[in-house]
Amino acid sequence: MNQIGQPSSESIVTESVAANSRQASKSADGSLYRYVGREFTEVEMEIVRTLCLDPAYPTRASISRALCRSLGWTKPDGGLKDMSARVALAKMAADGLITLPAPTRPQPVPRRHLEATIEEGPVLACSLGELGSVSLVKVDTRSDSATWNELIGRFHYLGYTRASGAQLRYLAISNGRLLGAIGFGAAAWALQDRDTFIGWDAKTRRQRLHLIVGNPRYLILRASRSSDVCHSKQGGQI
Repeated sequence: MNQIGQPSSESIVTESVAANSRQASKSADGSLYRYVGREFTEVEMEIVRTLCLDPAYPTRASISRALCRSLGWTKPDGGLKDMSARVALAKMAADGLITLPAPTRPQPVPRRHLEATIEEGPVLACSLGELGSVSLVKVDTRSDSATWNELIGRFHYLGYTRASGAQLRYLAISNGRLLGAIGFGAAAWALQDRDTFIGWDAKTRRQRLHLIVGNPRYLILRASRSSDVCHSKQGGQI
């Protein structure tokens, strides 16, 4: 199987900036800047500018990590929100508020098509009990990443696009056979229907959005979801 490499962090940041063209929004009194769901005060913006000029931090990655440490910008598990900081810094630079060092790696040429290396196999004709155990295997190797990308790119109606931010991906496998793929990611910043259903105002959403998980991709291969196969005793389908 040909491996499709993981995107670099710099390419993820570039695509994140391009995918969200919304510029910085200022509060009514002009004292706050908003990027990637976080509000930056003028004092914090001065910290950002100081870090960008400090020779101790010659790369965008080192600046983003230093910024997270300076502002206490961390994830619920205590890790630095490095990728969010990278996206915020890129947006600030695009808005002319700061000057960042040049990227240390060239931007990769995006792939338009994923090479076909996976065969779906014959249609399954069995009960769920006969199928046996189904495992969700976390995608954490380059080979599994290539498999997941290809499955989504070739067989999911939305196709494959590089995801940005926090994400978890899994392959569904039974007895060595691929059945499908599923992906989870950070929740969208604002969805009116979702926020209305939950009962969130803007302040509550900012405080609790990290508790929401998105499900951007869910795939069961066609050979595993024919209308007359893989039914459980209760009549459901996998």
